[in-house]
Amino acid sequence: MMEGKGQVREPLRVAIHQPNFNPYLGVIAKYLLADRIVHLDTVQFVKNEFQNRNKVVLNGQPHWLTVPVIHSSQQRMNEVVIDNRRPWRRKHLKTLEQGYSKTPCFSTVFPWLQSVYDFSADLLIDWNLNFLGSLLEFMEITTSATLASDMGAMPNDPDGRLIALCRELGGEVYIAGGGGLDYMNRQDWDRSGIQVQFVQFDHPTYPQGGDPFVPFCGILDCLFRFPPNDVKEFALSGTRLRGWDSE
Repeated sequence: MMEGKGQVREPLRVAIHQPNFNPYLGVIAKYLLADRIVHLDTVQFVKNEFQNRNKVVLNGQPHWLTVPVIHSSQQRMNEVVIDNRRPWRRKHLKTLEQGYSKTPCFSTVFPWLQSVYDFSADLLIDWNLNFLGSLLEFMEITTSATLASDMGAMPNDPDGRLIALCRELGGEVYIAGGGGLDYMNRQDWDRSGIQVQFVQFDHPTYPQGGDPFVPFCGILDCLFRFPPNDVKEFALSGTRLRGWDSE
């Protein structure tokens, strides 16, 4: 499709991802590859996954940074309450200060984080969305985000839901996680007319102050060590896009 004289319009690329706390580099790559991202806040909360926690590195070893929650079974992510009876904000900041005070970017990143942790929230979704919004601004990532729960009723089946969300935004390309090859229904996507590109992510390594390298940490581990532009380059350096049939 042409837009103006001599200009070819690029297809609108949509990514859909759960709004997790302290996401890893592969999620940041999806933000960078997409034009629009949907924060899928209507999925079920799963204990001990990545919706409310991720790893940082302390003395060369992985350490979980967890937002404590009060939840029940079959609860949606946007219904989960933070357990603010526990002093988790203070503990997080103390852990991060102890673990990263000697890193190259500490003097820039830690004051920013202190302001992020001043945010008051009762629901996990509110905390995560504020964290993600502040993170994108700090990293100068301009991809616009939409909340799935604000987009009206969607089909219950997974593929139908994703297709409907893409259509709602006018998406012509869906940026899917590499794992989608194992469960997405190709026939449904072929009928939709929406092209699917799967992100194959090979985690890049970088100095962490210990050995062996701890992959798939939250983005804070990398931000404390490198400026945001370098972190964005790291995220994309580990990324390759493929279609249904390509290797």
